[in-house]
Amino acid sequence: MVKALENMVTGEQVVTWLIIFFLVAYFLYKEWPEFKKRISKSEVDTKAKEQSEKTVGERLESIESRLAGIEDKLARDYERMNRFDHDIRRNRSEIEEFIEENAIMMRAMLSVLKGLQELGTNGPTKESQKELEDWLNKKAHRPSTE
Repeated sequence: MVKALENMVTGEQVVTWLIIFFLVAYFLYKEWPEFKKRISKSEVDTKAKEQSEKTVGERLESIESRLAGIEDKLARDYERMNRFDHDIRRNRSEIEEFIEENAIMMRAMLSVLKGLQELGTNGPTKESQKELEDWLNKKAHRPSTE
């Protein structure tokens, strides 16, 4: 069989086939990393696609659980904001009552000072009355801070 093969194949054909073999080997050697990247990338892509298809349900469940957590937090925040609004309204009414009470106390103090002056205590009561009237006058003419 080897003799029949020697008769069919010439030396030129062997050299040609060897050159072709070495060129193919060289080409594969140089291009193998790029070829390997393409193969591995396609495998990675198919694996990622399979994982994404497998985990769609899992991702939906995690998104739903996070949304439930966000809804709970929003409900707590709305409740806290409503309590703050209620506290602010209550504090405003208390401040208004305090301002009214303070005005009454100032008028009463001024009346007491005037009454004491009518009884004859003129020394420090006149100074206190003047200071109180000056303060009330300044307070009445200040711009409102609200």
